[in-house]
Amino acid sequence: MVSIQFLGINAQFAINLLAAFVAFAVCWLRFDAWTARRSHAELLSWLGFALLTAGFMLAGSAVTGGSSWSEGLNGAAIGAKALGLLAIVLAQLFEPLQAVPDISGDSDRLALTSRKRSTKKHHGVLAFSWPAGLNAVGALVGVAVLAGIVAGLYWRRATSGLERHLKPVAYGFLAWSLAELALAATHLPTVANPHLETALAAFGPVWWLSLLLSLAGSLVLGRWVWSYLTKRLLSQLYMALIAQVIVIFLLATMSFTYLMLRDVKSAQLNDLQTASRVLQYAVVSRQAQNEAETQTAAATASVASAVATRNQVGLAAALTSFYRDHHVSSLVVTDASGGVL
Repeated sequence: MVSIQFLGINAQFAINLLAAFVAFAVCWLRFDAWTARRSHAELLSWLGFALLTAGFMLAGSAVTGGSSWSEGLNGAAIGAKALGLLAIVLAQLFEPLQAVPDISGDSDRLALTSRKRSTKKHHGVLAFSWPAGLNAVGALVGVAVLAGIVAGLYWRRATSGLERHLKPVAYGFLAWSLAELALAATHLPTVANPHLETALAAFGPVWWLSLLLSLAGSLVLGRWVWSYLTKRLLSQLYMALIAQVIVIFLLATMSFTYLMLRDVKSAQLNDLQTASRVLQYAVVSRQAQNEAETQTAAATASVASAVATRNQVGLAAALTSFYRDHHVSSLVVTDASGGVL
């Protein structure tokens, strides 16, 4: 039977590795655009996604509930994600929206555009402030807020601007933002309600929800970036090769870890069975030895006479040698009916 902790640790590693792969693919796409235009917005964009890649890799390397080393990796992952998201926010702010084409000379297209504009809703971007405190909950909430701002900026660019193809990017960052919020909930202080504490514990329902949301965001964003990178044969071959390596690596790692843990568990169970049998043999042997010694002591004439006359002083004197020879700390003497003498 595979434990929930084993599945959780491997799922956390696999999903964060997938998110890092997706972020790296977007980084590659933005870096390719930067080589052509050399704009500051494109530079901040691919640098932000590169930091996101590093953040997801560090988060996957950290073990939930592990040592101080894992806590350090989690802190580095949160910092890398925060810097990456901040760079992406600045890139979106620096890059202007695509201007609406001038169609004043075309009356039919102008009328159609007017009807569309009359029914279009303008979406604003909500502004958030970084939460006070430097604890894990505040840092994770800050990352979630930054991811939500990125989602809002991409949604604004896809709705107010003309880049409708960026809607999946907004959905992906929204899912990542919700995943960080769910993960922040698992770091809340201990609560008095046992049901709530169980739900917010590591490897609990909320923790698994954060992984599922992160997986959903990675799949949505990965599907979007895959449609662009596969337009060229070199990118397609590279991404396919990297995906195969990741899948093979994950399968080999999980299989080897499962087999190793199963062997360790089997060896520990065998050792416990052997130890319990040895202990049982020692207890039974000691019981038999004590029974034989007490029967020998009870068969002596002085002890039998003291028991028959209920002479406690004589009984204590008769058993003095028994205490000394057998190193007995206490002894209970009863008569035939079970009365303690």
